[in-house]
Amino acid sequence: MLPAATDESIIFFGSKAYVPSFCFLTKESLCEKTVFYNTGEAPEAPGCFLKKFEDAKRDTNWQYDCANAFLDGAL
Repeated sequence: MLPAATDESIIFFGSKAYVPSFCFLTKESLCEKTVFYNTGEAPEAPGCFLKKFEDAKRDTNWQYDCANAFLDGAL
């Protein structure tokens, strides 16, 4: 339900397992898309900018820390 033409960017905070779904759901959107990840190897995300979130904890809830850092302007 995302518009194809928008000036807004789309940012993904989530585990590697959900990146393919994100890419599928946003493939028609022409805006800038950024995928934050926290794995040793970058995920496959065609058409997206990839940004590694350096988090020493490496726990299953890293995306919450990443989103908070983004909202705080730290990323």
